Amino acid sequence: MPNGLAYLREVGMKVINEQILKLQLPNIREPIENGEVSIYNLLMSKYWAPQEYSLDMSEPSTFAWSMSKMHLRAAGDFQATLNSPLLLPTVPITGHFEALLGHISLYITVNMERNPLGAPQVRSTGCRSSIGYVDLNVRNTGVITDFFINAFKAFLIGNFKPQVEQKMCKMIESIIDRDMNILLSNMHLKIRINENNLDIIGETFGVAPKKHNRAGKLSSFNAKNITLTHFVQRLRDKELVLDYQMLTAPFVQNGAINMLSKGEISWRGHGGTPFHPPNIRIPAPHGVHMIEFYASDYLANSMLYHSYRQKFLDVTVGPESSPQLQGLLVTTCGPAGFCLGEFLGTLGEQFPDRQVEIEFFAKKVEIHQN
Repeated sequence: MPNGLAYLREVGMKVINEQILKLQLPNIREPIENGEVSIYNLLMSKYWAPQEYSLDMSEPSTFAWSMSKMHLRAAGDFQATLNSPLLLPTVPITGHFEALLGHISLYITVNMERNPLGAPQVRSTGCRSSIGYVDLNVRNTGVITDFFINAFKAFLIGNFKPQVEQKMCKMIESIIDRDMNILLSNMHLKIRINENNLDIIGETFGVAPKKHNRAGKLSSFNAKNITLTHFVQRLRDKELVLDYQMLTAPFVQNGAINMLSKGEISWRGHGGTPFHPPNIRIPAPHGVHMIEFYASDYLANSMLYHSYRQKFLDVTVGPESSPQLQGLLVTTCGPAGFCLGEFLGTLGEQFPDRQVEIEFFAKKVEIHQN
């Protein structure tokens, strides 16, 4: 199993393990043979995590968690009134009980979707919960007969057990349909390209570690690289925004979850690129990586198109652009004997000992329809 899917499986396990003891059960009052029983102050006191669990996927867009051999211990108070010759009908039996709910199994199916804003969305499509057996321990200050113990256990199996099974599924469905979608709907779908240190997933869920990165010294580059670095840095400082909202709902293919994102870079995220990304076929996963990323030339081409429209490609290169250019962009050459003045002819002679600036303008943008 790829690491990303193994992580998703562990996330499902972690959610169940954290939430199961928070189950809130209502008071139950039901008639039994020759009397009536009510239980109240119910709580889950102990939980044993599943010994077996798995994550399976099926096309087009469904994945399923299955967990088995879980155990729960529930506790509460009870009161019973029995119309029996052995007990006075007017004297209620009260006490405390513990019930071991053993060999619990869960099977949850979830469908992956896309919300109207382009963020991922999940929807629970099925939940089955089953409790294998119920063991009972009763503590009471009075006399309790075997008849009552058997009747009380039958009461728990017939009334308490179905309530727990139903509540477990309701809790899980609420986590998926409400809590998970609240988190997913708050995901950033656009980001300025100069935020190169932003951990998009970590920032979305509030778990990104703080990082303090320092840029390397420009002196480690040669003159050509420094000019290119300045040019790229200039683009990064503009309001160019990457839009990575999903184009379609996530889908299952080749044993992995695939997501097709827009991948458009535009000024302030306004879009409007007059050409479209190419249709590409996502290959099968290679290895067991957490995530694999594929990008087309649309990412760079959309950035260059909007940079052209906003005249971000128009640059001026002068002696101040780099220390290595100070001796080159002059009309009179120094002791090295090489500078731009050698190519200026009479213009260099008319304006000796001057510095030169070169302005570059983008005149035309090529638009390719895919």
